Amino acid sequence: MHSRWPWGTAGYLLVVVALSLTGCSHSPPDRRAQADQLTGQIRALPGVTAAGSDLTDRVAEGNVHFWLSVDVTDDVSSDQIAAIAGRYLDAVRAGEYPGYETELDVRHGTNVFTVDSRQHVAANADQIIGQARDWVTLRDQFPSATVTLNATMSYPPSGPGGRDRGHPSFGTIDMPDAGY
Repeated sequence: MHSRWPWGTAGYLLVVVALSLTGCSHSPPDRRAQADQLTGQIRALPGVTAAGSDLTDRVAEGNVHFWLSVDVTDDVSSDQIAAIAGRYLDAVRAGEYPGYETELDVRHGTNVFTVDSRQHVAANADQIIGQARDWVTLRDQFPSATVTLNATMSYPPSGPGGRDRGHPSFGTIDMPDAGY
């Protein structure tokens, strides 16, 4: 029995594979310029000693992310941390990183405040900024401890998160050995 397709079965399969691969090769737009600009803006903020970013867009490897790391001064204020977190959240909310996993890590020594946005826009920016302020307060109240705080993330119910509506905050305060 002969195929009704003019190219035969092999030609038909070739067309199907080609069309399938065309849909799979979609890459997020290159956001290096935006990442460099945001990193520079945050680096210039008061209380920041260093800022760096890691942007990767290797779709074939499943590795598409923009991670922003910020080191802060010993006497960074809660207002300064709020400005850092707010500027990051504004950039993500503006849609500058569609398709990218995004994360902000603010560090002082071993202390870390993290905003793990994944591929979503946070619906709770004010809460996150408040938690950034809380991180400074905890660091000040426990100066010899290591304070790690991951911000609460909430995503819009109609957003691209699907079933992922966010994740709660969690944190640790590791106290130094008292020598008992």
